[in-house]
Amino acid sequence: MKTADRNADIKQVLSKVLSQIQEQSQQHHVVEKAWAETVGGGAASYARPTYMKEGVVWVEVDNSLHLFELKAAQEEILRTLKKRCPEVKGIKYRIR
Repeated sequence: MKTADRNADIKQVLSKVLSQIQEQSQQHHVVEKAWAETVGGGAASYARPTYMKEGVVWVEVDNSLHLFELKAAQEEILRTLKKRCPEVKGIKYRIR
């Protein structure tokens, strides 16, 4: 393979990877904003979405008391979050 062809292939792969990273970053920002609007500023300060995989939002929670509160309200949170961010299918929590 010629150097020029290899460079073109590398540019193409890098372009695709950078595009995917940018798309994931934008999606994360949308989910973060929708989360904060859904749960309110108080809960958003102790429970933050860290990533989304296959439609499931993973949320890190400060402690077990806050985790209990969020799980108690999970159905309402998920319903409201889906309205703001239709690609969301579920929520999983973990304590930091």
